[in-house]
Amino acid sequence: MRIVIRIISLAALVLSLAWLAYQPGFDSLVSAVTCLGAFLASFLPKRKAPQSESGQSQNVSAGSIGIQAGRDVKVERRDK
Repeated sequence: MRIVIRIISLAALVLSLAWLAYQPGFDSLVSAVTCLGAFLASFLPKRKAPQSESGQSQNVSAGSIGIQAGRDVKVERRDK
């Protein structure tokens, strides 16, 4: 997928540079800079997806209750 993005952004960069050479102006300059940014951004490293279970750890002192979950937790205390 990244190779397709690189090819398309390179083609857009070449076309925008040709437009800048043929008709210099603010529009063509912004287009060339934007296409250059997109082409360079396609070479940035991939981000790793966050792990849903990332090896959680917890220390609880004596007489305490520890609750640990990867999602939302609702804790109710009922003293009767």
